[in-house]
Amino acid sequence: MIEVSSGTKLQANINPQNVFADQLFADITKFSDALKSNNDSELQTALGNVDTHIDNVVNERADLGARMNRLELVENRLAEQEIIATRTMSDNEDIDMEKVIMNLTTQESIHRAALSAGSRIIQPTLLDFLR
Repeated sequence: MIEVSSGTKLQANINPQNVFADQLFADITKFSDALKSNNDSELQTALGNVDTHIDNVVNERADLGARMNRLELVENRLAEQEIIATRTMSDNEDIDMEKVIMNLTTQESIHRAALSAGSRIIQPTLLDFLR
């Protein structure tokens, strides 16, 4: 069982008893015996039984193929969602380098101007030098 979504599980294989039941081998043995005895009525019955088993195998393969297709579709959908989520996160979290450099340069200029203005306002006194 493979969990394809929250709470949804999908069987990824088949039950071998549906294909390789004891009756299959018994019918093959009956078919072989009918060929050896050259009995037409038993041969027709055995062929009908073998055809039934062949149809059963084909049906199981078709069922398995449908489940595998569904699993591949779910896998592809999840891969696409991962790409979309990564792209969305990138759009939300990545920076625009030019904009960040301009903001940094502006903030540095403002910081220098504030330090320059502060140094002009607060003039050192003789007491500051003596400390």
